[in-house]
This record gives sequence, structure tokens and C-alpha cells, in this order.
Amino acid sequence: MYKVLVVDDEQVIRKGVAKMIDNEIDGFYCEETFGDGIEVIEYLQNNDADVIVSDIKMINVSGVELAKYVYENYSHIKVVLLSGYSEFEYAKAAVRYKVTDYILKPTDFDEMKKVFDSIREELSNDVVMEERKKFNERAQALFSSIRDNDSKSGQDIIDAVIKDVPRNTAAYLRDLFEIIYERLENHSKIKLGEFNPEIEDDENLKETAHNAFDELFGMFNGSDDELTLVVKKYIDQHFCEDISLQSVADA
Repeated sequence: MYKVLVVDDEQVIRKGVAKMIDNEIDGFYCEETFGDGIEVIEYLQNNDADVIVSDIKMINVSGVELAKYVYENYSHIKVVLLSGYSEFEYAKAAVRYKVTDYILKPTDFDEMKKVFDSIREELSNDVVMEERKKFNERAQALFSSIRDNDSKSGQDIIDAVIKDVPRNTAAYLRDLFEIIYERLENHSKIKLGEFNPEIEDDENLKETAHNAFDELFGMFNGSDDELTLVVKKYIDQHFCEDISLQSVADA
């Protein structure tokens, strides 16, 4: 469920929008309502949100000013502005602050649903991209720990994954090991030997994950001849690129 904040200086409107979100919009719920943008800024100091639905004209901090603040400080939050017909030209100024959409007052359910359907898709894509980025960062860090002969750092990364990835943890770890192993085998031509980590989501997860890491660590650090060290260094520098044996030779 995605968290929504509703901001409007008219109590009837903010309550109505909040009720519509809670009762009619799948996947979203209204966490809080506010009467002015300044209250939202204060709220965000210690809390987070996925979407803000805000009126444009308010006494202290307007919807556009709030959109600017969110854009500069919490760019992951989607902002939707509520606008009256006479204010619509003013609303266009918020384009520079990446406002997600505008909904004209009086608020129409079909329009609201359409906007939130689009936001749901955007948020879902954002989550996927963030998870992919985090996975690649972990793979890079785990590889670096092996390349730098730093077993403890690698084990710490595995412990962090077990803590931060509560579901399908074993599959996540197997994928991490696989991407490192395949990069080494396919691109560096270092023969590491067979590697099939037996990791399952059971009470032995941590132990088997650490054992799998130790096995891969030992394979990679088993040879310290000059050519292998050159290959290790090159792969580390170009880990996220497609690497050929010729590119290593030319380095």
C-alpha cells in the first residue's frame, strides 16, 4: 500500500479527497491530511510518503512552493496538484518541479482514478529500478571483497542481505553468487571450477550462505600469478560492462 498525504485549506475538500483515496483507489491510503503546505514540510522532516495531493493556493506555503520543496529534497515523492479553472495557468509553472499531474476542481472520481493508476505504475517501476540498482551495488561490493582478499567484508554483505531481504533470500543470494561467478568464467577466462551453492530458505540459511561465499572466495583467490592479478584488477574496474578477453589483453 502506498502512502498519500492530502493538503487543502478547505476541510471539506481534503476530507472528501482522503475518503475517495481510502475507499475507491486500490493500492493507496491516506496517511494524513493537512491545511497548508508548511505543515507537510514539517511532517516530512521525520516521516515519508509516496504521493502528495495538494491544493495550489494556500495561505503560507502554496502547492507550487510545496512541489518545489519536494522536488529539491524528496524527489521520489509524486506530487499531484488540485487546481481551479482560474488557477490552471499558475499550475503550469509547476512543470519545472516534475509535478506528476493536475486534477481540476471539483474533483472527479474518474480523473482521480486515472491519475492514481498512472502513479501506481510509476511507483512500481521505481521500486523495480531501485531494487535492480541495489542488487548491482551489492554484487559489485561482494566482488570487490573477493578481489581484495577481504573475506570479512564479504561475509558482512551476506549478513546484510539476509537482514534486508526477508523473502526469497536464498534465491537472491544465489543470483548474487551466480552473477559474480559467470562474469569471472565468461569474461576473464579464469577457470574457477564447478560452483553450485546449496542455499535454501531454512534455519541453515546463514551458514550455507557463508560456506558458499567461502568456496567462491577460495576459488578466486587460489591463484596469484601476475596474469591473474591483472585480470582481477581489470574486471573490478569494468565490472558492469561486457568484457572480452581481448579487452583485458589490451589493458
